[in-house]
Amino acid sequence: MDDFTWDQRVGGIMFSGDTPVDMGPAKIGDEVRLRANGNEFDVVVEIETSGVEFSGTVVRIGPRPCTEADGVHRGDQVSFSEAHIFQIKRA
Repeated sequence: MDDFTWDQRVGGIMFSGDTPVDMGPAKIGDEVRLRANGNEFDVVVEIETSGVEFSGTVVRIGPRPCTEADGVHRGDQVSFSEAHIFQIKRA
């Protein structure tokens, strides 16, 4: 879904996991949180280009559990930029 409009982040990225406070940009294998129209989408990063453009698979949609929101389904491949990442989760 390359033409989907994600919310733009204002401010810093929130980090979570077994890592330092600022772990740098998202990497392949990280789970990132994107937002659109009040919904949250957790995506596992599978492709990264220069640390600013990414693609991955939607693994969770919230805030209340569902399998689809705004035409995006769990399991869909989506593209996004660093400016759309609200949270990075790294194990």
